[in-house]
Amino acid sequence: MDNNFLTQTVLFIGRPENAPDADLLPAAVRLRQEADAAGALAYLRRAPEDAPPSLLLIGPEQESAAVCRALQADEWAAIYPAIAILSDAACRTAALEAGAVDYLLTPLSQVEMETRLSPWLARQRDQRARFLRRLQEDVNASAPLTQALAEHLPDIAASFGASDIQVRRINRQETTPPHTLLFPLPGKNHADICLQLTFAAPPRLTPRGKQILFWLAEIVGVLLDIGQAQENVQRYATQSALLTLTFRLLSEQTDLAPLLDTALERTSMMMPASAASIWLLSADGKWLTLAASFSSRFIPPLPPRLPAGTGLPGWAAQLEKPAALDLLTELPEMPPAEHDISWAENGRYLLIAPLRRRRELTGFLIEQNETTAYSPEDTALIEEVAGLVANAAANALDLKTARETGEKQRILYQMSRQLTSSLEMDAILNRAAVWMSRLCPAEYSLLWLVDDSQTGLRLAAAFGLERPSQTVTLPLGEGRIGQAAVQGRILPDDPAALTLPQKEKEQLQKRLGISVRNLLAAPVTYQKLCIGVVALINKTSDACPKSELDMVVTASSIVAGAIGNAALYERARRLTAEKERSRQQAVQSARLAVVGRLTASLAHEINNPLQAVRGALTLALEESGDPEAVREYASLALAEVERVTQTVARMRRVYAAERQTPEAVDVGVALREAAALTQKELQRHKTSLQLRIPERPFPVWGYAQQLRLAFLNATLTLGDIMGKQGGGRLTLRLAETNNLIYADWLAAAPPFVTAVQKMLDGESMQESGFGISLCRDIVATHGGKLHLLKQSDSQILRIELPAHST
Repeated sequence: MDNNFLTQTVLFIGRPENAPDADLLPAAVRLRQEADAAGALAYLRRAPEDAPPSLLLIGPEQESAAVCRALQADEWAAIYPAIAILSDAACRTAALEAGAVDYLLTPLSQVEMETRLSPWLARQRDQRARFLRRLQEDVNASAPLTQALAEHLPDIAASFGASDIQVRRINRQETTPPHTLLFPLPGKNHADICLQLTFAAPPRLTPRGKQILFWLAEIVGVLLDIGQAQENVQRYATQSALLTLTFRLLSEQTDLAPLLDTALERTSMMMPASAASIWLLSADGKWLTLAASFSSRFIPPLPPRLPAGTGLPGWAAQLEKPAALDLLTELPEMPPAEHDISWAENGRYLLIAPLRRRRELTGFLIEQNETTAYSPEDTALIEEVAGLVANAAANALDLKTARETGEKQRILYQMSRQLTSSLEMDAILNRAAVWMSRLCPAEYSLLWLVDDSQTGLRLAAAFGLERPSQTVTLPLGEGRIGQAAVQGRILPDDPAALTLPQKEKEQLQKRLGISVRNLLAAPVTYQKLCIGVVALINKTSDACPKSELDMVVTASSIVAGAIGNAALYERARRLTAEKERSRQQAVQSARLAVVGRLTASLAHEINNPLQAVRGALTLALEESGDPEAVREYASLALAEVERVTQTVARMRRVYAAERQTPEAVDVGVALREAAALTQKELQRHKTSLQLRIPERPFPVWGYAQQLRLAFLNATLTLGDIMGKQGGGRLTLRLAETNNLIYADWLAAAPPFVTAVQKMLDGESMQESGFGISLCRDIVATHGGKLHLLKQSDSQILRIELPAHST
């Protein structure tokens, strides 16, 4: 199509160095330069009728008024608006009076140029648009000149005594009566057209008559040229309008299939076609896929795809421009094709246009018809259409790719959220298999994990496949799945060839009990170590584009992270359970140790009351006749029995099984019980214990048995240390400040802080060292701290616990 209807011309009259820069002109405007008025007038007389200038600019070095007057005096130039570029504002009046429609002052600016030039350029565009619409309305109208000629031909024949007169193509064969006279019609487009007069008898013409007939033939030839030019203008106008409409329709389409169908439909309206098709090149450049086609008659169906480098496509791929072929007489030599088709079945005449975007081949547009050869005008037209289709198809494919990528990324996001929402291994594996099938559509999605021996793979999860009753395994390195695990990369190497070799198909079918067509294997790598393989079996397509492969790699890394986290969670849970069992065993051992250390004193605490009970009962028997004496001895025995009961109850609370749920524990009560149980043991170490515990609750949240054990171990440990240094006085006090409860064991002498610190640091292997370490651990589990403090007159072991608000 002629771009003159899309681009406007501005004629600059002046020296080239004074011409305005192209950046200052509005878009779609080209600048033509002439040095002076004479050159401008000469250009305007020879300018093509379909591309006249829209505006004249007069340079600042010219005598603007004189140039304008010269232009206004010429009938060719007077019709064009002229704008003077002035370096002096005082010259504007003279320029406007001489015929200039406006003026510009130097230096020129883009805003002023667009403001002053746009109205005149817009008026010219409107005139051309009206001209195009008028041509479009007259598409089907007969040319007036040829119509007038047809009306007068009978009169012309009668004036020469002829029975008939026709304008027809020359018949090279011998003629028989009636007799004819042939006069070739001179012209550009009808070298084989003649004016034929038919006579009943051999004609007799005078030289003057012959001369008149020659003149008549020349006139008819000129009229035919004019009529042909009118038809061409009408056809070009129609094609331009259809191209514009096609461009608008294609721009409105976002889906590829409707876009290509629209392109074929509109192309068939511009040129004769009995069949048409659009073929798009695959991503790897090896195949042409049939994207759209139509036919006005029954023909064999076209194959869904063709090899790109052979046959007609292979020949056309070397073309820069469209080519028209007569498939019966002009078929060129083409690269041999194993699966090519007989194009002549779709129509004798073929017009093929390469679809290129940024000079890169993307496919072909093919038009065919059975009766009419394609003209150079058709070739030029389909080149325009091919450019529109190539760009529109590329944009639609980009949009489709963007949509698919967005959808895949959304699936990846949802997949990552769901996989990371759980730490249960089985749930993660099953979810991973489901999400992989959604991300890369396939009939079966299998997840294999490397076994503990690092020699094979076991089927851990499957989607679309019923899990076999027995464990399914694969040796590492065997087949595509095993090789993907060993090599640590996606297989196959060529993503366009997912089909499996027949032997491997049979092996998988035997193991899994399914029919296998193609397979994509992606390794699952965690911390640079392959822990499994995702196998996608029977994908909907035997090819896998790079964008989809990238998504599979990303999804595999997400699956690997989720599996790794689940494995770490399982390991942490096992370690926590083992630690809890060890802690319980340590607490039980501590209980046993405390009971053992208190055995001697507890035996004394129990034995003395029992001896008193025995003596009281003996005396009661001797005084059985005196009820008052018996009552007194019985009361004494009951008091001693109560002492024994309380001692045993305290020991049972130390040794009793631990409660599984925390509760509010009164620290004051627990400390008093610890003091009562350790009183005799401390006396044995020549250490006295003084209590300073207020008579009010000191609640903390925790486990009573553990806290009692901690307090017992702290008291006994300090008693042991002080006893080895000669004994002394130990004070136990309790206080609360700022929601913190402080239990202090303090003594002036002997010192115990250094010895306790060594026990906590593990430097002492004594039994009491284990007790004080356990005390620190119990306090820490209750959110507290154990401190060792030195003051000027005493040393302190302090247990700090958070108070519980009741």
